[in-house]
Amino acid sequence: MKKFKLIYINKNQFGYHTDAYMHCKYSKNLFEILFICFDSGYTKVVECGIDVVYIKDRNNKIINGLLFSMSCFFYLLINRSFIFIQYFPGCSWIKRLFFWKNMILDIRSVSISNDEGLNFKLDQKITKEATFFNKVTVITEKVRGHLNLPQNKTSILPIGTNTISSINKNFSEGLNLLYVGTLNNRNINQTIEGLVLFRSKNPDQLIKYYVVGDGTKQEIFNIKNCILENNLNETVFFLGRKRHIDIQYLWDCCQIGISYVPISKAYNLQPPTKTFEYLSAGMAVIATKTQENLKVINNKYGVLIEDTPLSFCQGLGKLISNRDNYNSDLIRGSVVNNNWALIVEKCFISLFSVNH
Repeated sequence: MKKFKLIYINKNQFGYHTDAYMHCKYSKNLFEILFICFDSGYTKVVECGIDVVYIKDRNNKIINGLLFSMSCFFYLLINRSFIFIQYFPGCSWIKRLFFWKNMILDIRSVSISNDEGLNFKLDQKITKEATFFNKVTVITEKVRGHLNLPQNKTSILPIGTNTISSINKNFSEGLNLLYVGTLNNRNINQTIEGLVLFRSKNPDQLIKYYVVGDGTKQEIFNIKNCILENNLNETVFFLGRKRHIDIQYLWDCCQIGISYVPISKAYNLQPPTKTFEYLSAGMAVIATKTQENLKVINNKYGVLIEDTPLSFCQGLGKLISNRDNYNSDLIRGSVVNNNWALIVEKCFISLFSVNH
């Protein structure tokens, strides 16, 4: 069967943005995919059937912008194909330059900085750039409303998840906690501070906490310093950025997933990807009480908390009190309809005018 051509533009290195990777992985049998992205120096992920164009990240915004623009211009000029762009500031130049080509803009997130004034300005910019595109996809209906995007050109493209671990967890023997994700604007050091409070009240409780992810130098310093100051070298393990394949043993052995994001306007609009991933691994989840987490977490699947160290401490106590009631198969079942293959089939492929 002849495949349709699809150019997928995303500034994140291929394989390191879950949604983009899954869109491509589960549509590659229908599309001949060309993925344009930066090479950020991470180990390259190879996916048979997907061609990746890497632009070396030179840590210079002007040079990076020129190189990325030139690559996009070249490949769009020589190819007749569907074009799918995950939003980045200034992306509308592609549509304005190739105004006759049909393009879909995908918005995975609104602005999530700690400065609400800045968020307002950046979100206005997203809305303005979106007006140039033929079609726009957003992660939730709330994001569409927040950005004031027209319903007749906007589709919902939700996050998905796969069964990351099929091992059923033993919730009665110790506590193994896992946080996986970006460290930026997450205040993960607060969870460590909450753990210190918990240990002071429960000194005999066996507990390990694994933190996996990358962030600014300041965020990393805050976490490492919190571990050092509280003498937690044998309790909290900061592992930095890792590929999923490198931490499979953690998905298998940890019973508790930490979905800790600030309870803010931005996070009330969009679900944290990690909440769904922890659930798909059969883990109970300690999640901050955002409106989106409220939709998926109840006492069968974990504990909802405020975004403070004290509330994290209290959440650990509630989880221990309830841990005999957790069941990995039941937890996984809560996200069975969010399987990535289904999401791509129903929501991604259907965006394009193809018969399959």
